[in-house]
Amino acid sequence: MDKALNCVPSSQINDDNIGDFFGLVCGLSESACAGIAANATSGDYGAYGMCNPMQQLGWALNSYYEQQLAAGNGASACDFSGSATTQAAASPTGQCAELISQAGSGGTGTVTSAPTATGGSSGGSGGSGSSTTGSSAGVPGQSTVASLNFGYVQLGLYMVCAFVTGAGMIIL
Repeated sequence: MDKALNCVPSSQINDDNIGDFFGLVCGLSESACAGIAANATSGDYGAYGMCNPMQQLGWALNSYYEQQLAAGNGASACDFSGSATTQAAASPTGQCAELISQAGSGGTGTVTSAPTATGGSSGGSGGSGSSTTGSSAGVPGQSTVASLNFGYVQLGLYMVCAFVTGAGMIIL
């Protein structure tokens, strides 16, 4: 998706100011952020809600830029004081083209399949070259919950620490 965007965040954006930049872009055009919106209460998620924050910001920037181009205001719509830049967008092909088509131009469509890794990506998310087909990874509306697993050794150490702590409290 990153390579199919015309307007992307510049390299100067970092974790410290990405939230402020989201606030600016989504404040200028709420509809530009529809493709990344997430509402856990209603279960409504934008098609790009599973992307990392930089990819989501790229989507929002590009959506705003495309809106401004259509309105005839595109000359400086992808600048944000140097925080964004234009790039030559590549046409998506293969499975990527199908997934982007399912997401729709506003990013609010329903994507019916999970993407498979291609071994590389932009935006720092990294690809492993393995397939995620059959899992819920990357499918809007579904999430993978991290689990915390304890082995017998960890459970035993926890019990010993709890016993020692309890005994210490009684002695005091």
